[in-house]
Amino acid sequence: MPPANYRRKWIKLWIDECLVGSIREDLTPEERSVWYDSLLIAGRNRPPGCISSNETTAISPGRLASVLNIPTALLARATKKFVESGRITIDGAGIIHIVNWEQYQYTDYDRQKTYRQAKKKALTSTSDILDPEFGEIVSLWEDNKGLMSHTVLDELQLLYDENPKGWLIDAIKEAINQGKLSLAYFKAILKRWNSEGRDNKNKPSASQGARIQKYTDD
Repeated sequence: MPPANYRRKWIKLWIDECLVGSIREDLTPEERSVWYDSLLIAGRNRPPGCISSNETTAISPGRLASVLNIPTALLARATKKFVESGRITIDGAGIIHIVNWEQYQYTDYDRQKTYRQAKKKALTSTSDILDPEFGEIVSLWEDNKGLMSHTVLDELQLLYDENPKGWLIDAIKEAINQGKLSLAYFKAILKRWNSEGRDNKNKPSASQGARIQKYTDD
């Protein structure tokens, strides 16, 4: 499941099911609009796949009808059909659950989960144990940039081998502080330090920032 701060920006609609499937056969046009709006609400909800006020509290029918801008009678009729057709379930707390949400709304985040877990396990068994500093570098990068590609990982390993101990961590932190964490900017910081020394490794002055930009552009 995506992390708590993950915000879905879209949902999937299955073309054949929507156009010629049971949704069109079972539901009136009004009820279909309620169904699609329900999917949108469930996509935005925390946790996703549910319709509720929060993780433990149901949303009242009146409030939900107001959110959807529909009559309560239409919501009641549509909800009854959704339950009877197995599209939703309603638990003891009154929280609505979209049936098979994970199956139909499988995201790229979910698709990459196996890769992320394998990669994390590999780092734990190699870099994090054999060289904790490099493991910290990878963690810093991914905490601020997301999943690291093999290309970036190889580049960081090469830079780690070529530069003095501690430089990569400090360079990443400086790039993060500047809000410019990218491989090009990060390498430019290291290039500047190798060329000019590290006497002032805190926040760069305007002239230092210009020099970093120059190295980035080279």
